[in-house]
Amino acid sequence: MKTFIYICLYICLLVIGLVLPAGAQVPIQSYRGQVSVKQNRIEREGNSLRLDLTISVCGLSVGRYQTLSLMPMLRSDRDSVVMAPVVLNGAADGDAYTVIKNTPELIREIPYELSIPYQPWMKNAALILVGELDNYEGAPLRTFVNVLTEHLDIP
Repeated sequence: MKTFIYICLYICLLVIGLVLPAGAQVPIQSYRGQVSVKQNRIEREGNSLRLDLTISVCGLSVGRYQTLSLMPMLRSDRDSVVMAPVVLNGAADGDAYTVIKNTPELIREIPYELSIPYQPWMKNAALILVGELDNYEGAPLRTFVNVLTEHLDIP
């Protein structure tokens, strides 16, 4: 759990712009076209923001003692929130939205539905997918950032 908190802090710093300019992407050749996100529905329901996404993973290889975490994130100029990750493990389970045993030859569509407390800054926030490949000790090997939507249009 401690490692996850450190990872989230690192990712927040990375995305906020201390390491990368806004909208930049850390290139990782092996993930291009292998992870995509379909935004089925993102809407405000009372005091909550409901996200209904489909995360598709196709032909992605994660080593036996590695873990790939895919974390949807909302970010504005000053605020951000990292949501529960989808985790692809080479071997063991962990605390996450969902954990999937890696099978690189298959196409996997992962339904991702989540409701979080709505805050006014979210109205025009960017929706970002942050991916992190960790080794068996939890140390990051690679990180990628994919801006899915620059500005959400939430009524």
